[in-house]
Amino acid sequence: MYYYHVFGLTISSPIACPELIASNHQKADVEVELGSVPKQLTDIIASDEIWQQNADQLRLEIENVATFLIEQGRKVTISPKRNVTDNDIRLFLLGSALGIIQHQRGRLTLHASALTNGKDTILICGNSGAGKSTTANILIKNGFKLLSDDLAVIDFKNDQPWLMPAYPQSKLWQDATDKLSIETQGLKRVLSNLDKFAYPLHQHFSNTPTKVTHVLILGKADITEPKLVKLPTVSKIDLMKRHTYRKRLLSNTQKQTNIQQCAKLASTLNIAALHRPLESNSLESVLDLITNKFINRN
Repeated sequence: MYYYHVFGLTISSPIACPELIASNHQKADVEVELGSVPKQLTDIIASDEIWQQNADQLRLEIENVATFLIEQGRKVTISPKRNVTDNDIRLFLLGSALGIIQHQRGRLTLHASALTNGKDTILICGNSGAGKSTTANILIKNGFKLLSDDLAVIDFKNDQPWLMPAYPQSKLWQDATDKLSIETQGLKRVLSNLDKFAYPLHQHFSNTPTKVTHVLILGKADITEPKLVKLPTVSKIDLMKRHTYRKRLLSNTQKQTNIQQCAKLASTLNIAALHRPLESNSLESVLDLITNKFINRN
């Protein structure tokens, strides 16, 4: 059995997860095991073609990879498909399964990258393809440290949001590695059939929980230069809800908790949108807006 520390929790797993940080603690907050998963849950309250949910469990089926049973924020049972690799299983274990675990534990969990420069900590949200990981890595090249690449877990302490670090790895599509001049030879694909790569960042990672100060919502627009856009409070709340991780898998109780947490985040932090041109490779301009106009202005 392997033990790891991620999102402020100790995880036990029969599957080696080399991207995670090893833990000396052998009392797990979350247990991962290999085993059988029922084809149908009892007392289902919500479902679609790939997931089912009751008050305590969520069953998630990933085609050609595995079926996951996620229970009470404490346990993940994995039933692998035939001939699947551990690498493919880990993508969904460390993403969807652990994300659902956080929701079950009542923690605010956003689809966002998180970075810190020691003074300011910024969450970068955006739809798939908006450039979260690309923007995060250009910040890393300019002195920031990664806290989390894709899944930002936030605990509130005295009503202040604190980011609980994930692990020292970024996931980059081929076009992002091209823009960042990162050589992909020797990098592992995050999934066997995807041109998306695991990019280790051990020297550029902070494993210390950090108070969040800023949130940036990335988007693309028909403009020639990137620009920052101020947001009213109502829009901030809506955007935090929209960028909640796997929000369609929230139970009704979890949705109510999420609304309260998003409202608290919106009232606490500096939140703005950053619109980028549809085609232009504007990384330097984006860097200038974030570091000089957004963070340093507030």
